[in-house]
Amino acid sequence: MESIIIIILITAFLALSSIITTSNVFKSEEKGFKKFTKTGYFIIVVNICIIILTVFQYSINKKELIKSEKNAVKKQNYKDSILRLRYDSALFVMKKKYDTTNIKTISVVTELLAIYGFKLDSSNQKLQKIIKGSSKTLVVLPNDPVLQICGKDGIVLNRYKNNKYYFDVNLCSKDASCTNFGLFCPVVLEDSTNKLLLFTELKIPSDYKIASDDHVKLYLTIPNNYKFNFIYILISGNYKNTDYSKSYSVNDLYYYNSKGHTYGLMGGDTKKRIISFIKKEINKQ
Repeated sequence: MESIIIIILITAFLALSSIITTSNVFKSEEKGFKKFTKTGYFIIVVNICIIILTVFQYSINKKELIKSEKNAVKKQNYKDSILRLRYDSALFVMKKKYDTTNIKTISVVTELLAIYGFKLDSSNQKLQKIIKGSSKTLVVLPNDPVLQICGKDGIVLNRYKNNKYYFDVNLCSKDASCTNFGLFCPVVLEDSTNKLLLFTELKIPSDYKIASDDHVKLYLTIPNNYKFNFIYILISGNYKNTDYSKSYSVNDLYYYNSKGHTYGLMGGDTKKRIISFIKKEINKQ
């Protein structure tokens, strides 16, 4: 909005300056600064204003560019944190299930690394990031869909009405479209005493399609007689790209803090505790 106002002002001053220059600017009988008429001094002031506004406009554009770059880095870091958690979990399972000296297993691990944008340089014993479209790499991967709760407005308290909390849970597909969902999305509530409750399960139709960098909105309603400090939402299961050529797995736990109205990706011991609780509760049913 500031940029638009400044552009309008600069344009107006330029137009005014152009009109005024057709008037008398100098006094022929005077010398030095006294030579300028009132119109002449006004033109000087107008042009100084134009210079100041131009510098101010440059400053605003620079701040907006820096802010945009910071937001882009923040989004990429968030995405990378999800991929790292998924990769760590998948690799842990691989180590438990397979003999890592087996050639077939190495092939499976290599395929797994490729999904998350890495390749193994066996000669140098290093893990390399695959840069898509880079001439420096031999491997070019198509975009893989990354299913996640959206970055900025992932879990939002939409309203409180009739003694109920209404939440929007936005599930995104980053980089590519996805479908064929086989997801288990339980919701766990935790009160101030750390007591857990398996509250409900969010549903998404298996044949639903989420376009690249788009989202589907899931709805969560919690009556106020359920006291909670935290909401935990597990997104677990499988999905495919829209041509059904590749399958992907997801096992991410998200939290929502009711006091700070913040949310994020949960890992470590808390994730283990919540998932263990969900499994026990499911087994009771």
